[in-house]
Amino acid sequence: MQFSLILATISRVSEVDHMLTLLQKQSYQNFEVIVVDQNLDNRLDLILAKHQLQMNIQHVKVEKPGLSRARNVGVARASGDIIAFPDDDCWYGDNYLLEKIKEKLRVKLNWDGLSVKVIDSQGVNVGLRWPSHPIQLDKSNVFNLAMSVSFFVRKRLVDDVGAYDEKLGVGANTVYGSGEETDYLLRALAANKSIHYEPGLCVNHPQVGQAYNRVAIYKAFSYGVGLGHVVAKYKYSILYKCNLIIRPLGGALLNLLKPKKAGFYLGSAFGRIYGMLLYLIKA
Repeated sequence: MQFSLILATISRVSEVDHMLTLLQKQSYQNFEVIVVDQNLDNRLDLILAKHQLQMNIQHVKVEKPGLSRARNVGVARASGDIIAFPDDDCWYGDNYLLEKIKEKLRVKLNWDGLSVKVIDSQGVNVGLRWPSHPIQLDKSNVFNLAMSVSFFVRKRLVDDVGAYDEKLGVGANTVYGSGEETDYLLRALAANKSIHYEPGLCVNHPQVGQAYNRVAIYKAFSYGVGLGHVVAKYKYSILYKCNLIIRPLGGALLNLLKPKKAGFYLGSAFGRIYGMLLYLIKA
């Protein structure tokens, strides 16, 4: 089995170098790295040339940015049996990770993919409250069991599900600042693909610090629009949608004496509402 690791990147250099350096330590070396470079300059040329001496790297330059768009470019060039989408600031700290995933999918022939836990350098959960027990993904739990950096899927799933929705996600130049990976997985689940969460397997990612300023408030709104779009598209229940709105509104109420923090939560709530309504208007 060959892995295709599609690494879409912009701005970062040392983090990409770190990821590639650690990939050289993987016990299982049957993989290709497809670096989809969205930088307008040549900042990655030297480090990629260095690592190309040690591993199979395709360096693909694109002029138009966008995370989903870049991943689609990478998928079109992938030749592996298992495809993953590492972030440009993540790393595989477990030197046996790819071998473990390969063995798991070799045994579980009916599995179309798996999701792994995401932790920081200290072993602390990143992004989600990752459960400690294995679970099969479904519509009810997919938001809690996968991030784009965490899933590894067979090529057959990618062939059947198709491309990422390029209007969703960071850099898409739309109001939808998130939702691309969940939309992708929900399409896979709707096509009866079998994806499983395995907590014993981990990838690494730094903790994401949270500021409370105008940029952060707009980001919360934009991410909320993406989330609202996805839950409307896949017809989640009224109760589920209400819960998604009430939670950030509660956060705003609890932080009334901290206007910027309250604004962050309000931005998230209004973004979710806007995303749901926008989908219904355009549907």
